[in-house]
Amino acid sequence: MKIKFTMGIAGDLSPELLKKYNISTTTMPVLLGEEEFFDGKNLTPADIYAFVKKTKILPKTAAPNEFYFEEFFTEHLKGFDALVHVEISAGISLTYENAVKAAEKFKNVYVVDSKSLSTGTGLVAIKATQLNDGKRTAKEIAEELRTVWVPKSQASFILDNLEYMKKGGRCSMVQLLGANLLKIKPKLTMNKEGKLIKEKTYKGRLDNVLVEQYVPDLLKDEPAIKDYCFITYTTMEKETIKALKDKLTAEGFKDIMVTTAGCVITSHCGEGTLGVLYFRA
Repeated sequence: MKIKFTMGIAGDLSPELLKKYNISTTTMPVLLGEEEFFDGKNLTPADIYAFVKKTKILPKTAAPNEFYFEEFFTEHLKGFDALVHVEISAGISLTYENAVKAAEKFKNVYVVDSKSLSTGTGLVAIKATQLNDGKRTAKEIAEELRTVWVPKSQASFILDNLEYMKKGGRCSMVQLLGANLLKIKPKLTMNKEGKLIKEKTYKGRLDNVLVEQYVPDLLKDEPAIKDYCFITYTTMEKETIKALKDKLTAEGFKDIMVTTAGCVITSHCGEGTLGVLYFRA
């Protein structure tokens, strides 16, 4: 069976990784004020930062509709027997639901809810391609993703800057000022139901929080399969990325992929956001 693998643009895989694993992505509408753009086509995170800085208004993301997915699946099925599509969590977006409705019009399209976001979704999409050993059908691959690998996907982020959270109504000015004064860094985690929750907070300088607190706690609470992991960020100092990569290497990770977050994470979390994402053991 010749199987095509696709994923939602919010899975944040780099162009190099998409090419390496032969994964195609959707796009996603993003509104900057009254003007509509498309993530992955004519909009970059830098455009979002500039817009928010100028207007003090957050962008709005929208789920691709059912018709879009019908066209997308039709196009990407050409030359293939079946298609497996991995999407960001149904708990945070209508994208998965719209993809499922479109897939119902096909006999050979299987949509998987990653119950994650960013490269947590990317992890599941990469695993899908690795399961394609010529023995499993597309349906079997999708089922193994749902039952085995989706529950193992660990996705969490540390926020250094709460400005976008305040603009989005997720924290007050008092909380923002207090966080800045006390150098509080909240940790956001995708739970097993596919919801994004604030799990805990750290205090201190960001590089120290990431290397000395966040990673040790994470690996103690969520033991990892250490074949590969992601460091995914919006904006971050090169020295901080290097220190974090060195820490993960010392912890035994074999392949550490560093990627920048796309427009979805950028729109909601803003600058100074970083996460480590991997499969749980």
